[in-house]
Amino acid sequence: MAIPYFFDATIFYIAYLIVSSIQLGATVDYAILFTDRYTEYRATMNKKQAVAETISMVAISLLTSGTVLTAVGFLLSKFSTHGILSQLGLFIGRGALLSTIIVFFVLPGLLYIFDGVIRRTTRGVHFYSTEKRKG
Repeated sequence: MAIPYFFDATIFYIAYLIVSSIQLGATVDYAILFTDRYTEYRATMNKKQAVAETISMVAISLLTSGTVLTAVGFLLSKFSTHGILSQLGLFIGRGALLSTIIVFFVLPGLLYIFDGVIRRTTRGVHFYSTEKRKG
């Protein structure tokens, strides 16, 4: 939603509301799926292996969903003759593309970096540990 601001373009308020709702529902789902798989794999693998396995397991479903939402948004923007619908399509297409990219390239790094914080603050999750315990 910041791109139109920098190009001094007008945004229909209803488009802003609808796109925000769609983006919240769709893209948060991508992150939840990714994070859920990561915590599952983290119970039996170290953090590097868990991130790699998570990417390989969720890539197809996330790419399918993200690509479809992106394509439909851009197609709606291209073929719609109504201003609001065209703007909705453009925003949905951009948002889905950016969200998919962020889930694939930013979220894995954040999970890797903040693994210790996640382990200490997540209740009921037992992470794999290679550390030897003092007996």
